[in-house]
Amino acid sequence: MVNSCGGSIGLWYFKGRSLWGKEEIIDSDVHVQTVAAGEVIKVNKDSVLSLTGNVEAYQQAVISAKVSGRVEQIVVENGTAVAAGQALVRMEEKDFVNALAMNQAALKKAETNLLTNQNNFQRFEELHKQGAVSQKDFEDIEMALKIAEADAASAAAAVSNAEEALRNATISSPIGGMVANNNVKTGQILAPGVSLMSVENISSVYVVVNIEQNDITKIKKDLRQK
Repeated sequence: MVNSCGGSIGLWYFKGRSLWGKEEIIDSDVHVQTVAAGEVIKVNKDSVLSLTGNVEAYQQAVISAKVSGRVEQIVVENGTAVAAGQALVRMEEKDFVNALAMNQAALKKAETNLLTNQNNFQRFEELHKQGAVSQKDFEDIEMALKIAEADAASAAAAVSNAEEALRNATISSPIGGMVANNNVKTGQILAPGVSLMSVENISSVYVVVNIEQNDITKIKKDLRQK
């Protein structure tokens, strides 16, 4: 109960009794919130500063996709507790698997071509030393080997990128915490860098409070808060 009189506010708390001092009979099926009894005090309302704010986690991670793709499965929902490395969203993997297979085939072809050019170079290098082939023919073989080496390196890099893309088709949490702001839908086409949700480690938090300019002078160090 709150009573206001003469610019002051009095607070009364009751536990287990009615306002008239009699025992209340409470239906056992009704949930009753018990409050702690405390000393009645008067507080000057002019000395009380009421502020609103937001509780923020010190450690937060904004979750986004690294590759484009269609959402196949949403593993979590708002409020789900997750561990670092746990899957949050899975995309359809078919296109990524096919791309990896194509790049692996291209790498195998490039490696075969490289081996052929390496053998040709060794053979022509020996013949060149013996003066059996011209300088131009030897330089052509040498250039072909360099091109084959570059092609093989490029194909290997493409396979590595395709493998990483396949891994990124599963979006995982980089930290442990609680899922929030999840707005992902099944079947949604994701683009890299677009925020999907956040994971917040709420074991350590702080409060962001907006203070009106007229109230700034009332804020002092060691000010008691409640």
